[in-house]
Amino acid sequence: MTRSAGRIGWLTLTMMFSASAWAGDVMVTDPWVREAPLTAQAVGGFMVIENHGVAEKVLIGAESSQFKKVELHETVKKGDMMVMEARPNFVIPSHGKATLAPGGLHLMLISPVKPLKEGEKAPIVLKFKDGETVSLEAVVRKGTAPNMKDEHAGHAQHGATHQPGKP
Repeated sequence: MTRSAGRIGWLTLTMMFSASAWAGDVMVTDPWVREAPLTAQAVGGFMVIENHGVAEKVLIGAESSQFKKVELHETVKKGDMMVMEARPNFVIPSHGKATLAPGGLHLMLISPVKPLKEGEKAPIVLKFKDGETVSLEAVVRKGTAPNMKDEHAGHAQHGATHQPGKP
């Protein structure tokens, strides 16, 4: 086997066994949703979105059959407090990436249709400004990031009265 054939084989195996989704120039890796208590009205959705194209990609929204609403959020520092704010979009630069992670950019998945347990999967469709969509399944995981309180614990107010742009 030649060296390049070996690399192609390794890349193929890596992609087959990792959680990823491709559409056009966009690749999404490691999509996951935090498991939440039965009464939680919102949970965080996390992943890495890579743009392999020559033009920037603008994520303008998302939807999931497992949640009544999905918003784009960012955790920011305001004075001495960390707060979450709704964002109209996330820009992924050409040949760049956006990392959606606890304590930063993330999807806010609001009003679950049913509680999701560790190991289950939540279908999510990412929507981009150019009309492109990426369908993926996010695995439900337990726990919070190291040295971090559950940043979504204060999101019990999400629901019919939620106002975008207000934490």
